[in-house]
Amino acid sequence: MTNKNKTKDNTILAMRAQRTLKDLGVNLLIPQDSKQWKSFICNLRVNLLGLSAEEFWEILGLSRSSGVKYESSDRSYSRQPNRKLMLLIAESFNLSWEPLNQVSDNSIDSKSSTKMLEMLKKNNVSMQELEILLRCLSDLRKLHSKIENKN
Repeated sequence: MTNKNKTKDNTILAMRAQRTLKDLGVNLLIPQDSKQWKSFICNLRVNLLGLSAEEFWEILGLSRSSGVKYESSDRSYSRQPNRKLMLLIAESFNLSWEPLNQVSDNSIDSKSSTKMLEMLKKNNVSMQELEILLRCLSDLRKLHSKIENKN
């Protein structure tokens, strides 16, 4: 199968998965607490979408062998899902993030984190928006560095 056909098949699978969630009437929110991401992924794939590991991880552009590490409970084999993966899941399945006001306070581990969270809430900035802003900042720094290196 060519890459173009594979991309088309993955897009169709993603659209079907989105339709399944819509038909179920599920308003699924991705938790802000990273400790909940592994169980969220398992629940989404198995219980809600009923997709095989291969189908689910292909939609996200990962091989089954790489993807199942994010679902595994075996500490020697598993991988903790990161925010980049969760953003990809949100985009692929048209999901939203849990609002900041639903984030439990036990996920905050320092005074600076508390202050940052208060500032984000005050300004109505979602974690997804913050992630985008941070990515933009990182890109701007890289661009600035390239410009400085040319001069």
